[in-house]
Amino acid sequence: MRVELIPADRDRDLIEQAKQGDPVAEEMVNEIPPEVREHIQNGRLIPLGTDPDEGSFVYPLCGRKGAGEEMGQSILDRCLRTLYYKEKLRQAQTQIADRAMTPRRVVWAEDISDTDAEDLREQVDLALVDPDYSIVTNYEVHWEEMSSKDRLLDLSTEYEILDKQLLTCLGVTESLMNGETLYSGDRLKLEVINTRYLFLRENLQEFVEEYLFKPVARRKGFIEQDEWGDEVVLYPRLSFTRLPLRDSQDTYDALFNLYQKGSISIDLILEMFNIDPHDTRVKIERDMFTVNDATFNEVIRAIYSGVAEKIVQGTDIADKLIKYLGLKAQSPEGEPEGRFDGGG
Repeated sequence: MRVELIPADRDRDLIEQAKQGDPVAEEMVNEIPPEVREHIQNGRLIPLGTDPDEGSFVYPLCGRKGAGEEMGQSILDRCLRTLYYKEKLRQAQTQIADRAMTPRRVVWAEDISDTDAEDLREQVDLALVDPDYSIVTNYEVHWEEMSSKDRLLDLSTEYEILDKQLLTCLGVTESLMNGETLYSGDRLKLEVINTRYLFLRENLQEFVEEYLFKPVARRKGFIEQDEWGDEVVLYPRLSFTRLPLRDSQDTYDALFNLYQKGSISIDLILEMFNIDPHDTRVKIERDMFTVNDATFNEVIRAIYSGVAEKIVQGTDIADKLIKYLGLKAQSPEGEPEGRFDGGG
């Protein structure tokens, strides 16, 4: 893969001004690396590095990349036409609202002369200036006002349709955006969204670990050799907080059942809780056979039980306890000693 940068017109102008002896332009051109300056002067594109081990590099993270395409297509491409139309509606509504800032008044009277019409117009103007002014006529006058409410477009239905189209273009559901539904109602839709999210997360994780963390760790010398003599680079791992698109309880129960059957590793369950499996294993091995061990108390109880049994069988502690508590010892048949027999 070859990635090239088109030089900006500003950089070309600076180089031309520097050739003409402009001191400010010369100072700015000197800050441009020589190899970049050479490509600009010769009118060539600037090649960018793609190997993270060599230093600065560029990494194309493409979406919806088809066969034979150099770059992918943005998910927003399918939304542009809808957004253009929505912007046109907004502009039209804004223009109507601007023109309707001042309400329009229609005042009329039937069968009046031109002189009366002019007098009525004058009285209407005075009434608008002075709220306490009274219009007095000897004929019927009609006054109507047309506010912006009567002239604005009713776009509620259009906006509702456009919002549904945008949600469809983005591949999400309205219930996911506003959270006003249960998981069981949109289970299939959420499964599709979760699959896309996991695929994107894997791509981001691979990019960060393989092209950012690993090259830096290699240059820093964080390298070991395994038992076969191969190079092993020590670098941190990238983890994501779980996005609960699925029902959490059902997912946990299903994974735990698989773990009990030996079908999956415990690492998968720990990663769902955003817990590092490696650190957890190290800490468990460190706490083993110590007071921090989860089963340490059970071992102590078992030891006490075994010692107590030997004390009871090998000493006269039972007789001393009976005497101390003032109890009466029973015969093997279960009758207390010192009581009379069953005979007369």
